[in-house]
Amino acid sequence: MNLAKNKYKTLIRAGEWKTPDEDQKEVLALRVQIEDLKIQKGNCCNAKPDWKKKAPSDLKASKTHKNRE
Repeated sequence: MNLAKNKYKTLIRAGEWKTPDEDQKEVLALRVQIEDLKIQKGNCCNAKPDWKKKAPSDLKASKTHKNRE
Protein backbone atom coordinates (compact mmCIF):
# COMPACT_ATOMS: atom_id res chain seq x y z
CA MET A 1 0.00 0.00 0.00
CA ASN A 2 2.88 2.34 0.77
CA LEU A 3 4.33 1.83 -2.70
CA ALA A 4 1.08 2.92 -4.32
CA LYS A 5 0.81 5.93 -2.05
CA ASN A 6 4.39 6.96 -2.83
CA LYS A 7 3.82 6.58 -6.55
CA TYR A 8 0.67 8.69 -6.30
CA LYS A 9 2.50 11.44 -4.46
CA THR A 10 5.35 11.35 -6.98
CA LEU A 11 2.95 11.62 -9.91
CA ILE A 12 1.13 14.54 -8.26
CA ARG A 13 4.39 16.43 -7.73
CA ALA A 14 5.49 15.79 -11.30
CA GLY A 15 2.10 16.92 -12.64
CA GLU A 16 1.52 13.61 -14.40
CA TRP A 17 -1.47 12.36 -12.45
CA LYS A 18 -4.53 11.71 -14.67
CA THR A 19 -2.80 12.85 -17.86
CA PRO A 20 -3.59 10.84 -21.00
CA ASP A 21 -0.94 8.36 -22.06
CA GLU A 22 0.21 7.91 -25.66
CA ASP A 23 -2.53 5.41 -26.56
CA GLN A 24 -5.25 7.71 -25.29
CA LYS A 25 -3.75 10.65 -27.18
CA GLU A 26 -3.77 8.63 -30.40
CA VAL A 27 -7.39 7.59 -29.90
CA LEU A 28 -8.37 11.19 -29.23
CA ALA A 29 -6.60 12.36 -32.38
CA LEU A 30 -8.39 9.70 -34.45
CA ARG A 31 -11.75 10.74 -33.01
CA VAL A 32 -11.08 14.33 -34.02
CA GLN A 33 -10.20 13.24 -37.55
CA ILE A 34 -13.40 11.19 -37.80
CA GLU A 35 -15.49 14.14 -36.66
CA ASP A 36 -13.81 16.37 -39.24
CA LEU A 37 -14.55 13.84 -41.99
CA LYS A 38 -18.19 13.62 -40.92
CA ILE A 39 -18.49 17.40 -41.10
CA GLN A 40 -16.87 17.49 -44.55
CA LYS A 41 -19.11 14.70 -45.80
CA GLY A 42 -22.20 16.47 -44.51
CA ASN A 43 -21.27 19.69 -46.27
CA CYS A 44 -20.61 18.15 -49.68
CA CYS A 45 -23.65 15.88 -49.79
CA ASN A 46 -26.23 18.57 -49.03
CA ALA A 47 -25.46 20.55 -52.18
CA LYS A 48 -27.56 19.58 -55.21
CA PRO A 49 -26.16 19.70 -58.74
CA ASP A 50 -27.35 22.55 -60.96
CA TRP A 51 -29.31 20.30 -63.33
CA LYS A 52 -31.54 19.22 -60.44
CA LYS A 53 -32.38 22.81 -59.50
CA LYS A 54 -34.02 23.93 -62.77
CA ALA A 55 -37.11 22.50 -64.42
CA PRO A 56 -36.89 20.95 -67.87
CA SER A 57 -37.69 23.41 -70.66
CA ASP A 58 -39.50 21.04 -73.05
CA LEU A 59 -42.17 19.28 -71.00
CA LYS A 60 -44.47 18.52 -73.96
CA ALA A 61 -41.77 17.31 -76.34
CA SER A 62 -42.01 13.62 -77.17
CA LYS A 63 -39.04 11.34 -76.94
CA THR A 64 -38.32 7.97 -78.53
CA HIS A 65 -36.61 4.97 -76.99
CA LYS A 66 -36.18 1.64 -78.76
CA ASN A 67 -38.56 2.69 -81.55
CA ARG A 68 -41.28 3.66 -79.09
CA GLU A 69 -42.56 7.13 -78.47
